[in-house]
Amino acid sequence: QRFWLVVHARSEIDLLAAEFVAPGGRAGHEGLLRIQGQPVRGRPAILRARTSGPERMKAPSFLLLSLDGRPLQHVDLPRVDEDEFAGQIDLPAVPFRVAVAETDAGYQRVRRGLFHAELVEVRPDPADTIPAGEETALVYTIRNHGPAARFRIQATFGSRILDRVEPAVIEIPPGGEEAVTLRLTPLASESGQTLRLIVLATSEGTALPTSNSSVRELRVGQALAGPRPHLH
Repeated sequence: QRFWLVVHARSEIDLLAAEFVAPGGRAGHEGLLRIQGQPVRGRPAILRARTSGPERMKAPSFLLLSLDGRPLQHVDLPRVDEDEFAGQIDLPAVPFRVAVAETDAGYQRVRRGLFHAELVEVRPDPADTIPAGEETALVYTIRNHGPAARFRIQATFGSRILDRVEPAVIEIPPGGEEAVTLRLTPLASESGQTLRLIVLATSEGTALPTSNSSVRELRVGQALAGPRPHLH
């Protein structure tokens, strides 16, 4: 028989957040924004971490751990605020978690989220609001950072699976990219709601399987007045 033991504890010292970010934002409001999906293998990646404690951590050490808790590598994250750290790191080839430790204080904290570097990237359409009761076309870009591969594109909007993903299967050469159009028609009853749009790209029939996603929150606005716009 197999048994699981779960232990819970409270501590004022914690690793509150660990996420990958990239420069972005509107002009005059630039900053580091959380990336869509997983980081891309073989490309520069910026890791941002946020800690907490009764006293600001004096000399925290950040490291990446394997699924079974083995240290993979230490990473240098310069302090950018009292409890925030950020820096560029090299990504391991295996799934990993982020941890923080301080040798003198004798503690280690591990963030639950699991990261894995991928060979495909899903870049979302910049729209953040779409009208209710009208068809809207959103264009996503799928970029392949690995060998030539065929990718299947799937999407969900709220609780619905989108059946208008054009094209749903694409062939992308090494270093290439292709555009995919999603056609959404929110219900009139969804006006004013914020719904999650998830777009997933998964390789098929390749020696190096890979997948990545984009997760966006879209606000459904009022239906457009006047004639229905022509979509290309």
